Amino acid sequence: MDLAMDLSQKVGLALALVFLLLLYASRLEVKARGSPPLRPLRALESLRRALNRAIESGKPVHVSIGTGSIGERDTAESMAGLAVLGYVEEQGSYYRTPVLSTFATPSTLVAAYDARRKATEAGGTPPPGRIYFLAPQKIAYAAGASEVIKDEEAQVNVMIGSFGYEYLLLGEMTEHRGIEHIGGTTDPRVLPFVYASSENYLLGEEIFAANAYLSSNPGALASLLAQDRMRTLLAVLIVVGMILKSLGVIGG
Repeated sequence: MDLAMDLSQKVGLALALVFLLLLYASRLEVKARGSPPLRPLRALESLRRALNRAIESGKPVHVSIGTGSIGERDTAESMAGLAVLGYVEEQGSYYRTPVLSTFATPSTLVAAYDARRKATEAGGTPPPGRIYFLAPQKIAYAAGASEVIKDEEAQVNVMIGSFGYEYLLLGEMTEHRGIEHIGGTTDPRVLPFVYASSENYLLGEEIFAANAYLSSNPGALASLLAQDRMRTLLAVLIVVGMILKSLGVIGG
């Protein structure tokens, strides 16, 4: 058992080292060649167009990163949502478009204020709109966010992050009221709700690419390249391992 644990730890450390090397190489590549070609993500293109329409109309944009928190198992999804929020806040600062964001946990609330601070530094003025802390309970959060969207007459609803069944409540409400809706999450149990309630969606790991697509930040682009290359490397290793095992070169 100890030997197995030691082996798994060594493999984990080796993979982490390989990823860091790939990340470093990707950062050098982005610095030397600029932004790499990225396949189109329809949801992010729709987000840009929706923001343009909100800017023209002067109506608010609502952003929800879900009911996850920072520092727990759904940290990655919450950070992906915060990256999208940062982009929307920055556009709101540039073009004086109201941005409404709603939260269910204190840790994401604090991160949202930091995103607004950075947007203010980039755009020169604080973006109009409000940041709401609603409730940690999923059903209470969904009810509160629905009221915010209706009372503030939001034109666009963006929901990207960690969601449970509350996604369906918010998604159905925006669909019923004819509000433009962009959604995305990683939970397989929630993905059918995303697909059913929105024509523009990010499925699974696509939400982690949003920061690189929207910001063109060299670090985010390098991370995206490194992740793709790491996945390719793992797929190759799995195939090679299966072939060697079928040939009897390695044991079971």
